[in-house]
Amino acid sequence: MQVRTKPRFIALTALHNKQTIYLNVDMIGDIIQCDDCTVVGHLTHNNGGFKVTQDAEEILDLINE
Repeated sequence: MQVRTKPRFIALTALHNKQTIYLNVDMIGDIIQCDDCTVVGHLTHNNGGFKVTQDAEEILDLINE
């Protein structure tokens, strides 16, 4: 794991309202690809994750940029 001095965020599109959400990549706990969306689990929320329009491959590409 790489230690950063400041957080790095990625922009994703929320499935339910198509608004942009920004997630700290160091706080992403899991990425689950479903049939109609991708669920991104976030370590600081107990909400079941954020449903987004991007697929898992796109999210991983954003994280690795």
